[in-house]
Amino acid sequence: VDVIKTQRYQKQRKVMQILSSLQFFLDQAEALTDTKSSTPKDIAYQFKKLQRDKSTKQHLQDLRELFDCYDDDKSGSIDKQELGQLLEQMGQHKSEDEVDRLFKLMDADQSDSVEFEEFAVVIMANRKSKRNVDPFKLANRMWGLFDRDGGGTIECDELSETLRNLGQNWNTEDIDNFFRDIDKDGSGSIEKDEFTDFIIENLGARKGGHH
Repeated sequence: VDVIKTQRYQKQRKVMQILSSLQFFLDQAEALTDTKSSTPKDIAYQFKKLQRDKSTKQHLQDLRELFDCYDDDKSGSIDKQELGQLLEQMGQHKSEDEVDRLFKLMDADQSDSVEFEEFAVVIMANRKSKRNVDPFKLANRMWGLFDRDGGGTIECDELSETLRNLGQNWNTEDIDNFFRDIDKDGSGSIEKDEFTDFIIENLGARKGGHH
């Protein structure tokens, strides 16, 4: 019984990790649309601070995976077009002007390319401190990331494609399990109410535990 309990706990943790990463990306993407964002000073110092902070370590790792996915030529930096694609993936559909403004904001050393340190510091510096997110609203935002074709259901390949595009190296088994956990009626596709219930059940329980 203990083994089953442990496996279930590990599986649950994996799911929470996936959801936390997604929530993190959605939060960051939202924070970046804030016109009051500004380029932080002393990128190297700020980045070292982030690396030392235990609470941001996992987020940095998630950002690194995401960044590497879009650094097509593996140069260690991304150009304006790559930044646009990356934002698109985070559910942010930006005009060219907006991408341009954001690129200038991130390109602290004005080298016409954004290094990971610049990218991470700007994103983390403009973090929203809204930690008590409404799980229902969050479920709606997450749904938009997965239901790419607007078909009203999420298929397993849409789920895995979105996770891969967000730089998450989940193996097929993890994704299948995640999918099956949400697809309560076993229909082979996830309906919106199943998805919403799942998010609220998992994130709602964690966030709303102190009422």
